[in-house]
Amino acid sequence: MAFCESIFNTAAQSIKAGGSTDYGIFQISSQLWCTDHCSPSDNHCRMAHRDLLSSNITDDIICAKRIVRNPQGMNVWEGCAMHCKGQDLSEWVEGCDL
Repeated sequence: MAFCESIFNTAAQSIKAGGSTDYGIFQISSQLWCTDHCSPSDNHCRMAHRDLLSSNITDDIICAKRIVRNPQGMNVWEGCAMHCKGQDLSEWVEGCDL
């Protein structure tokens, strides 16, 4: 998912229609999950957008796990839904001891 959304770029930013921006390696939306003080936000992850842009992705992972627990699950990420859903993704977890 991170590859499809940001090509593993922790500093990625994408402005979306409607004025929100997606931030970080997981492209987390400022509309629902973080605040950038530029657009209205529900800020469900209780974090600032700048925290999603650092190379330390611990807080990004915590927020992504929170997002996945919602009814839409992984479908929140359009890139993931478009490129990953129904695909063999075993190469991405090879050697991970899962």
